[in-house]
Amino acid sequence: MGDAKWTKEQELVINLRDRNILVSAAAGSGKTAVLVERIIQIISDRSRRVDIDRLLVVTFTKAAASEMRSRVGDAIERMLLDSPDDEHLQRQATLLHNAQITTIDSFCQNIIRNYFHVIDLDPSFRVADENELAIMKTDIMEELLESRYKECRETNNQDFLNFTESFSPGRTDSNIEELVLRLYNISVSYPWPEEWLISCADMYSCNNMEEFEETLWMKELKKYIDDSLNDYLAAANRALEICNSGGGPGNYCDAIESDINQILMVKKEDSYTGYYNAFCLLNPARLSAKRDPNVIPEKKEEVKALRDSYQKNGLQVLKKNFFYQTPDEMLADIKAMYPLVNELVKLVRDFSDLFASRKREEGILDFADMEHFALNILTCKEDGEVKPSAVACELQEFYEEIMTDEYQDSNFVQELILTSLCRAPEQKPYLFMVGDVKQSIYQFRLARPELFMQKYNSYTISDSPYRRIDLHKNFRSREIVLESSNFIFENIMKECLGGINYDEDAKLVTGRNYEDTNLNISKKTDVLVIEQKSEEAENIEKRTLEAASIGDCIRGMVQGDNPLYISGKDGYRRTEYRDIVILLRSVSGWSEEFIETLTDMGIPAFSDTKTGYFSAIEVCTVLDFLRIIDNPRQDIPLVAVLRSIICNITDEELACIAALPRTLNYMDGLRLFIKIYNMEEFNLMEDGGLEYNGIKFNARKYIDKIPLDYKDGKKLAEKLEKFCNMLSHYQEMAKYSSVYEILQCIYKETGYYDVMSAMPAGEKRAANLDILLQQSIEFTENGHRGIFGFTHYIERLNKSNIDFGEASVNGENTNAVRIMSIHKSKGLQFPVVFVAGMGKHFNLQDARKSTIIDASFGIGADYIDLDLRVKQPVLMKKFMANQIKKNTLSEEIRILYVALTRAEEKLILTGTAANVSKKMDRWRNKGGNHSMTSLMSAQAYFDWIMPVLLNGGNVAEKLFDIKTTGQGDIITEEKEELERSINNYNLLKNWDIEKVYNEALYKEIDRQLDYKYPYYSGQKIPVKISVTEIKRVTEQKAEIIAGDEDNIINENNIADEDNIVTERNYDVIPKARFMKDTSKISNAEKGTLYHLVMEHLPYGRLSDGFDFKGFIAEMADSGYMTEEEAAVIDTRKFKAFYRSSICRRMCRAQENGTLKREQPFIIGIKAEELYDMPGNMGEETILMQGIIDAFFEEDGKIVLVDYKTDFVKRGSSSELADKYRQQLGYYARALNNITGKEVKEKVIYSFALGEELIV
Repeated sequence: MGDAKWTKEQELVINLRDRNILVSAAAGSGKTAVLVERIIQIISDRSRRVDIDRLLVVTFTKAAASEMRSRVGDAIERMLLDSPDDEHLQRQATLLHNAQITTIDSFCQNIIRNYFHVIDLDPSFRVADENELAIMKTDIMEELLESRYKECRETNNQDFLNFTESFSPGRTDSNIEELVLRLYNISVSYPWPEEWLISCADMYSCNNMEEFEETLWMKELKKYIDDSLNDYLAAANRALEICNSGGGPGNYCDAIESDINQILMVKKEDSYTGYYNAFCLLNPARLSAKRDPNVIPEKKEEVKALRDSYQKNGLQVLKKNFFYQTPDEMLADIKAMYPLVNELVKLVRDFSDLFASRKREEGILDFADMEHFALNILTCKEDGEVKPSAVACELQEFYEEIMTDEYQDSNFVQELILTSLCRAPEQKPYLFMVGDVKQSIYQFRLARPELFMQKYNSYTISDSPYRRIDLHKNFRSREIVLESSNFIFENIMKECLGGINYDEDAKLVTGRNYEDTNLNISKKTDVLVIEQKSEEAENIEKRTLEAASIGDCIRGMVQGDNPLYISGKDGYRRTEYRDIVILLRSVSGWSEEFIETLTDMGIPAFSDTKTGYFSAIEVCTVLDFLRIIDNPRQDIPLVAVLRSIICNITDEELACIAALPRTLNYMDGLRLFIKIYNMEEFNLMEDGGLEYNGIKFNARKYIDKIPLDYKDGKKLAEKLEKFCNMLSHYQEMAKYSSVYEILQCIYKETGYYDVMSAMPAGEKRAANLDILLQQSIEFTENGHRGIFGFTHYIERLNKSNIDFGEASVNGENTNAVRIMSIHKSKGLQFPVVFVAGMGKHFNLQDARKSTIIDASFGIGADYIDLDLRVKQPVLMKKFMANQIKKNTLSEEIRILYVALTRAEEKLILTGTAANVSKKMDRWRNKGGNHSMTSLMSAQAYFDWIMPVLLNGGNVAEKLFDIKTTGQGDIITEEKEELERSINNYNLLKNWDIEKVYNEALYKEIDRQLDYKYPYYSGQKIPVKISVTEIKRVTEQKAEIIAGDEDNIINENNIADEDNIVTERNYDVIPKARFMKDTSKISNAEKGTLYHLVMEHLPYGRLSDGFDFKGFIAEMADSGYMTEEEAAVIDTRKFKAFYRSSICRRMCRAQENGTLKREQPFIIGIKAEELYDMPGNMGEETILMQGIIDAFFEEDGKIVLVDYKTDFVKRGSSSELADKYRQQLGYYARALNNITGKEVKEKVIYSFALGEELIV
């Protein structure tokens, strides 16, 4: 790409061909740039001439696909500037819009659209939205359980009843619903979901110990036990080595040697039964109590800690988890659970069938459907073997290469889809895969990093049909950031936990050079450990405390006496708030407190969250208003609306209404209150009683309880009466209006929208209300109506844990600190990164549930004896719990890697801890070299990082600056900051604007403010221009020649690139059909319709009796235009065209196969052809784009045809020709470049004149 300098490895990735390639691209290694360059090199290779639409490029997100398409487009445009006549590049620019640079979901959808007939699918499907699917799943689940209970009553199915009592013993079936949905979601990540579900039940059907030993999960358990024993043996040998060293506790040697022998004894076993017997024989020796004055206490403590790690926290834990009863008892418990687990599996299969059936009825698909339908189209099973289908073989002939980005996040289905299109190593298409297993952080989306690792371990780094290329150089970060990350991960990222050994091949290498400077730049990675408890002051909530500590750091970087400088486009500059990001493991519950704390400290901050929408006060109030419009006798929503700014009723006034009889609901009490203060409207009896709705009350008794005088009571009654009238108005409106219309009226008539907009954070509040409007539109579009239905729809969304997140009103350029999740930061980079929450405990709840669902092995349940009312976990559940914990911690390491590699210049790690001094000692005693056991025992990121840093010696001291702080430090800093603010205020207050305080600085500011850019006019030259825009420029030049000075073309009216319109836009941007006034179709829209008909005109069918009116009706039926639009087309004009000589020539060209229509093109022209530019600016090249209506070949030369619908007076044909002469000249030039043939004739056919003009 131009002058880019590539490393040797990057060049290999770009240029290597004709083999499967796996690129292991480390963070910041420029993998996207390399992938784009590979695409560019392939399509620009003159020896192969590959079109871009012959490449399938699959990315992870639509944003990534859009960015890649944009980069490729920019590269093609740059090459066209250098070679504007290159026909192949022009073709690539045209084909780019059809290129398969897409997400896997979009690719699957494209496959289904083109081959729906293969699987007998109705092609009129649509893709359902997440909200619609969530509600559908909930409804189906409720219906399914109800039908199963009914079936049980009829057939006395005891297995199902036992299942429900065992798996959901509470009052509701929510546990069962959760299990079914979770199992279903996992199953569809497998190529054949039903087969996987059946295997989940089959794991509980072992008949004997031989089958038990041969199960997949048992083999995995034995491997884990063996890996753990190796860890324990290494720790024991290390302890023995210390015992035998100088100053070591030699009297511990006998016990340690005994431990080693016992571990070796267990390691000899290779069966579960053997392991069980060996663990039963374990009997650790006691450590000698003899005192030895020569023993160094630190070594003694280190040996004790090591022994605890492999005895107390190792062997004893293994025995407790996996050998708590005999193998026969284990097997019996598993077999006893088979009927119940089988019921769960059957329930999931029934749910899957019902869900699929409901989706077909509704004509919708979800993303899982698209993947599986595409898989069914592209593959077929023969004798249990998966083979490419006929469609896949057809596509194999079409594609040159299959490229996939973020390969580490693929699942089994996606893998099979892409490999079905590949024919390597024999011939193309080959697979080109880019990814980094260290950044595989989408376990919750059921990504399978093991697919990447299988190829990583099997592909060779030497030349072969299956080649692996590693990209290590990082072009993002400073050396200090990379070295800090390397130091941490080489000690904590191991194959047993993390998926890969962080060795020399995995380390990040500095690839970006930063200029030297004497300014304050990042020299170390900061680690801030915050004491969350305080004896001096009331304890601050730990999140607030951490946010305040981060805020102090930010103020020092941005506003301090020695601010942090970062590298910018024009050299070093001071850090701004927009340069800083705070990364959190999860923003839920954290971002709000961080934003509030930072804002209180005068630091602007924002966060894009995915939660909090339904709890936003403005949304709650409007939903409550809708609820009482539907049913005003709902006390809580009614009071909420009355208390809101819609009614402005105070708490005291609400209490006055509530003082009325408790037998009334609040709405009746409100109406009674109005009657009391409108005496003429109620019947006061002789005894002071009051009759309301036929019920008699002692009016005096209740009136005396109301602490309002008559005047105030009358005012309140008037406010309430006004509210009741408004409510009645909306209730009446609800009978005939949509929810959308009602919401619009509420927003406008009550002024609620305007008031919310004027409040603090008003822009966000207004945006939240807009989201509610949009939801009402979607609700109506899905065929639903009514306020009750809408509020119930919203409640079900909330119940289904779907939250839109509060609206975001901050852009990328907002000068504020950004708070985001680590997941969302993937693929991004920031100058300054705070990784916060390092002391937050890992979420291991999935491993602690009563029933465990594992994505690999299925269902882990407790053994339950309903007669004895006892339960205990079966061995399979214990194993799965351990696997889930292991997989979760593996992903946490990878998430940490993503977080630490986002920083360009400065990295700060922060977290809270209780009793920091004790924690520091504990971390220090752990040692810096983590084993699998110590990694698995970690509860927070600090438990991995701090032992490494505290035992890292000189290297750690060089790379890290570890600080501890607490509440007292923060309070002191706040006082100092307040004093500084007062001093600064006094300085500014007494500032003399007439006085020059620094002569040199004053002159420099003056010089910069007076600077004028010498090439300002060149800035206005567009990079790309349309033919329509050229016509406008030409007309303006003609006006200048005619003496119209008001239209002189200069630097102020040259079109901006962003304002370019294409030729097909004519004079206006077309509105969406639903927005059009169909009774008024503009001339420009008519012109578009005439061009549309000419684009599809069947020249092969034209004859004297051709039914033009019927043809246009066919186009309307096919959706090309509406019936109203078809009605305005004058078919007489097309009959006149048929009688023209140019039509006869085009018919002959159609027969000969040389007629082409709607030909897009891009050519380069000099700026001086269009604009009067100073100096050599006219030599600049502008890309011109357009679409040629039609052309054909005649006698080896080209005839160009252009249709015009402009109104032209009779006898003014020469004016029309002159008007478009230059435009057709550019068309001719483009055709000459595309075809290599001379354009012999340029013809305009005018529909207004009904004749052809030779230009």
